[in-house]
Amino acid sequence: MREAIWASTEVSPDPDIIAKLAYDLDRTCRAHQRSLPKGMGGIRREVRAAAAHYLGGPSGYALDPRLKGLPLSHHEHYWWDISTTYLDYVVDTLGQWRNNPKARRVELIPFFQWRRDEDEGYRTQSEIGGTQTSELCACEPEPALDQHDKALIDPRPRMALGPH
Repeated sequence: MREAIWASTEVSPDPDIIAKLAYDLDRTCRAHQRSLPKGMGGIRREVRAAAAHYLGGPSGYALDPRLKGLPLSHHEHYWWDISTTYLDYVVDTLGQWRNNPKARRVELIPFFQWRRDEDEGYRTQSEIGGTQTSELCACEPEPALDQHDKALIDPRPRMALGPH
């Protein structure tokens, strides 16, 4: 997946290949889940978030096959850099653990925190005390979905909950 994101700066990836990579990655993570140290339990979710954040639709194929039909995101160097550096970090963290498997506790920074740490505006606001941890950072992109895309994600009509 990391190589596909890296190469996407020059050639737009094939959505079918991205969907297959996403599915294979998810299957591999599930197969090795129990052998990973406790702090790496969310690796599947975090890697999927990094890939989907940059690539868009087809990278979510392992979650919902209908996402394969959504368009790939357009290349933006800023988001590409955040996703590739995060995936490098995950690979390095796994490598450190593999070199010292007796260290059963390895901490993995969640992808949302990685994005916040990379966002200078969010960092500045945090330093002066103007941002709560539950707020979205300025690095959150606007959703690029139109009505048709939203129907692909959840075609069921929404029902109001509670008394009317």
